[in-house]
Amino acid sequence: MNLNSRIKFYCFAFILIFKGICIAQINDSMLEINGGKRLPKNQVLGTYAIGYTLPIATGDNFVGKGLEGKGGYSVDAQLFVFKHFFISGTFGVNYFDVKNKEIIGNYYKAKEGHQYLGLGYEFVLATNFRLGFSTALFGKSQFINTSETNNRVAFQRDTGRIRCYELYFDYMLNKIIALHLNAAYRNDRMDIKTASEIQPLFDNAGFYTVTFGLRLYFGNKDVFSGIKSAK
Repeated sequence: MNLNSRIKFYCFAFILIFKGICIAQINDSMLEINGGKRLPKNQVLGTYAIGYTLPIATGDNFVGKGLEGKGGYSVDAQLFVFKHFFISGTFGVNYFDVKNKEIIGNYYKAKEGHQYLGLGYEFVLATNFRLGFSTALFGKSQFINTSETNNRVAFQRDTGRIRCYELYFDYMLNKIIALHLNAAYRNDRMDIKTASEIQPLFDNAGFYTVTFGLRLYFGNKDVFSGIKSAK
């Protein structure tokens, strides 16, 4: 099983486990409400989020010097393991135009896709405000450059290992739905081999992303507390 297959397997397993625990906690929370027990304040089981992403190409690398961000999307899920510590799974795509063919080559656009698992912590600043940060543990990215000659379309694919650091802010509209703002820095380690004089430009893919979207919150206990109360 290659790295890409392992990442897909872990992300799929993460979603299944997340869904199962969420359903179990919904049932458990109904029992607790009926039993009159007091639930932890501001604690949740997990979240789903989706948003529009603006990639910002910058830095002394092929992305910053050769590409211009156009847009994209991101989907992620969080599972709170212990109190406000969480693991996360993220999928996303970013789109770029080529602004410097001398660096990128004879291509006119590029698409970057990624998937990774992360670890983070969330602060509850007030009833309606949440602030969190996370870092990617492992994952994969792929850049696909597109060219067209004599009505023939060709693609160039390059892969890399995710290095991502994120900071997000959520404003709770109610107990379930929040406005979501995410700022991330990417500095992926790329598997690109080229001429030695320009190789340093292609060792890393560095850029920023800003994401605007919605986040849905579920459950009322972290995984550890849910397992403990079930005994």
